[in-house]
Amino acid sequence: MRIDSTLDSQVKYDIFERLNSGSVELTSQELRNAIYRGPFNALIKELAKNTVFLKLMNIDQSDIEENSRVKKTEDVECALRFFLIMANSMK
Repeated sequence: MRIDSTLDSQVKYDIFERLNSGSVELTSQELRNAIYRGPFNALIKELAKNTVFLKLMNIDQSDIEENSRVKKTEDVECALRFFLIMANSMK
């Protein structure tokens, strides 16, 4: 987003205040999710929803959206780590 000089100074202040107060810092995986888009990112998100994977992660499938690990995208990060381990083992 670009804030140009034509905006009212109060609007600029309001935007600045909203961006710089009360925010929660993104986790590493949330940041990666925002930066790296595409088929691989979609794949790891889909794999993180797999029932066997959820069971291995000890995530209750009946209440996935309320799980703190899912909210912090730790499940997706774990799926990504699997690919990193596999890639490193092939070197």
